[in-house]
Amino acid sequence: MGSQIDIQQIWHSQLQPSISRLMRNEPWLATQTHAAIYTTIYNVVMRDREHGGRQLYSHLSAYYAAYAVHIYEAAPNDGLLVLDYYDSEWTRFSRGAVAVDRLFNYLNRDWVSVQRDNGRRDVKTVLNVAVTQWKMNMFDPISPRMEALFDVEDTHVAALRTKLTTENLRVADVGPKMCVRPPHSDTSSLGSGST
Repeated sequence: MGSQIDIQQIWHSQLQPSISRLMRNEPWLATQTHAAIYTTIYNVVMRDREHGGRQLYSHLSAYYAAYAVHIYEAAPNDGLLVLDYYDSEWTRFSRGAVAVDRLFNYLNRDWVSVQRDNGRRDVKTVLNVAVTQWKMNMFDPISPRMEALFDVEDTHVAALRTKLTTENLRVADVGPKMCVRPPHSDTSSLGSGST
């Protein structure tokens, strides 16, 4: 029970503020801060490998879910603005998720990989937790609005849905190439919105 209270306190005082900073794409953490957080993650996992890893993983999943819901709720309702909003928010979110994944490398390496080796296919890397929560809480609810803007034969939304469902995305797989519209695309392929 004491370990859980410590993890809660560590999450709220150290980890969550740093994760939030990375997700907002603020300047990278100072080397000393990064090392202290990495050491904290290491200590939490090593103190109680099963409980500590599971608690950090659960906190990350809940954080990403709430973060993606917040982004969805702030989405504009106005036609083409939703596409620009989605792409800019995905780019920012994916950059932050990659930085957090690197920060939580120890959790991925020494807890997630052990769980997966033991047959737990529901346990994913920190990056894949972020992408899964994005898909469920941002992409899935907003995709009908985006699909309505594209002609059926020109839609990129279905392909994006498939990419977001991929089980083992790597850092190289995420970013602007997973936007609805590639950078510098025009809007000539957009339909009237009544497909």
